[in-house]
Amino acid sequence: MASDPPGVGATRSPSRSPGGGPAPVGSFRPNAFGLHDVLGNVWEWTEDCWNGDYSGAPVDGSAWRAGDCSNRVLRGGDWILWPTNLRAGFRIRNRAGFRFFHFGFRVARTLDTDLATWRGPQGIRIVEEIKQCKF
Repeated sequence: MASDPPGVGATRSPSRSPGGGPAPVGSFRPNAFGLHDVLGNVWEWTEDCWNGDYSGAPVDGSAWRAGDCSNRVLRGGDWILWPTNLRAGFRIRNRAGFRFFHFGFRVARTLDTDLATWRGPQGIRIVEEIKQCKF
């Protein structure tokens, strides 16, 4: 759960099916940003090219389009991993376009930071935190 300590409530089968597997989106509570299943369901492709370390990485939130672009970064882990590896900073690489049953992607859009579009104090707090982030 989003507010629990790392590893609490984690299983090797988030879908709770006997054979294991990914869970339907929205099976668990969202995190503080309202996102579901950010970690541990399936590995998520990113637009970033693979680099061995973060030297020279963009700091504005844009994709890292330099490096080994024949390999792309996947993040978030999957339902097969141990809970200690389920974190956004844990990453792997694979050939661009490679398909596997526990690789996926997240459809994303640019956040509208106009406070009028957010409901309630929770939304206002999140928008203020986003404005303070340095990507």
